[in-house]
Amino acid sequence: TTNDFSNPSTVITRALTNYQAPKFAGKVLISIALGIGRTGTCSIGIDLVDVTAGVTIKSWTLPLYQSGAGVYEREPNLQYVYSLPATGNRTFRLDIYRVSGAGTDTVRWRDPVMRINGVFE
Repeated sequence: TTNDFSNPSTVITRALTNYQAPKFAGKVLISIALGIGRTGTCSIGIDLVDVTAGVTIKSWTLPLYQSGAGVYEREPNLQYVYSLPATGNRTFRLDIYRVSGAGTDTVRWRDPVMRINGVFE
């Protein structure tokens, strides 16, 4: 998927509901993998959002070093340990956006995966 991403755009959402909902207000390990690239000189910002709590829980800025059509220059594996504020259903979201660079830079991403390990039983 490509976009100018001057504003954050959602890459992936993960809802933990019913039997997948956290049973304790403990810590979870959130792991994210995806391919990213861009056509110009921008860096890419990534926000991990706890949608249920309405807060951004972690932000990363990833500098990139190559550009061009069809180039996915990084395959980051991001991890974050998060202390859940409560039990019950919870939704997480990953947003991506252009941090700097020309307005014509295009950010691209592919194959996003979000995995959450933690307090479910």
